Amino acid sequence: MPFRKHWLPILRDLSHAFQRSMIEHLPRQTVPKVHYCTEYDQVISDYGPAIKQWSMRYESYHFYFKKIALRTNNYKNLQKTLATRYRLKQAFSSFKMTQLNHNDQAIKIQKIKNNIFNNEMKCAIISHFGNIDMSKDLLQCHKFRYENIEYCRSSVYIISLMNLTETPKFVQVVNIIKLTHKWWLLVDMLATIGYDDKLCAWEIKSMDKYDILGPCSMKYYYKGLDIYEIDNSTFVTFTARLTLH
Repeated sequence: MPFRKHWLPILRDLSHAFQRSMIEHLPRQTVPKVHYCTEYDQVISDYGPAIKQWSMRYESYHFYFKKIALRTNNYKNLQKTLATRYRLKQAFSSFKMTQLNHNDQAIKIQKIKNNIFNNEMKCAIISHFGNIDMSKDLLQCHKFRYENIEYCRSSVYIISLMNLTETPKFVQVVNIIKLTHKWWLLVDMLATIGYDDKLCAWEIKSMDKYDILGPCSMKYYYKGLDIYEIDNSTFVTFTARLTLH
């Protein structure tokens, strides 16, 4: 669920009440983090949801290097030692993990019924493939993994950025279809209305404009995004900054 800015005053009151309670009842157990909590409302207001600034994954990776440094007891060229050990670990993991391969994998393959496409979808398919028998020549799947990237139906992806404003262009995967030996994405080319500061999310709208894209077209952000409907409007949460250069 997107974070709403009108929650921030409530968060500020609760954090200050928590700090006062800690000082009053547990003064010896009050640590600096108790004070940091009172700054969360301003941090979220300036930089977005706190989960986007979560540093536990960084601390987890840092702990691995710290553990290696203590075990090797080699401080003459510590950078080379850590880089060598981590490179060996990556090589071992890449060799053992079967999912790290470049083979295409389709999940839940089914035949296509001609009535699942509306007129706009059929026009996009015919424009790309020519005159084909959709019920005989096409197959569909629920998920498709291409070069270790998973594409799911109904998920939203970023396909490109607008030239001047660098506003992301979103597409929603309507179906994943296969003709002969290649899989394609039938996508709905969504219109980006604008960024909502209160919800920290992009407002998007379907214009019933469909197109056929290859999996390699998704080059900006490979993770599928979820859609939220609020007050008859559609939003997608994406707070990262992407640039053309």
